[in-house]
Amino acid sequence: MLKSPKIRLLLDVDYFKIRRNVKFKHCVYTGKIDDYFDLVYGKLDFRSLKFESVDMRQDYYQPALQVNYPNEYRYARTVEYKHLNEEHFLGTTVVFEFPENYTASGEPYYPMMDSQNREKYKKYKKLKETLNDHSFVGRLAQFKYLNMDQVIASVLNNKEYI
Repeated sequence: MLKSPKIRLLLDVDYFKIRRNVKFKHCVYTGKIDDYFDLVYGKLDFRSLKFESVDMRQDYYQPALQVNYPNEYRYARTVEYKHLNEEHFLGTTVVFEFPENYTASGEPYYPMMDSQNREKYKKYKKLKETLNDHSFVGRLAQFKYLNMDQVIASVLNNKEYI
């Protein structure tokens, strides 16, 4: 698909620096909707995660691939990928996920759905609806928590998930 003369691939390019020069019939935007509209109604808040991998010299650390820890620990979840396959070897790696506030240097993972952010998003959504040649898709563009199974099912059913 990428070898098609109708497709031009640009890597390591800031879309916002070139968007006025890009011609398209339809744009599928997956970034933050507030960034797309130059933060005209203010910044939407996200929660982020910090990941810490720990190698351990033991067979298994936990009984399942993923264990959630609501409220009682500094970390929210642990993932031990060794549970995904049938290989047996001494040692394992566990990834600890720590919730943290989103900063410009972090990754926005989860929309913070308080009343102020909901009101801001409603305004951005009205702006989005004026662009018939755009689709705003994904957590960042829709300011919505989306499970991957929902997104995949919508694609398989040939429906745009917006």
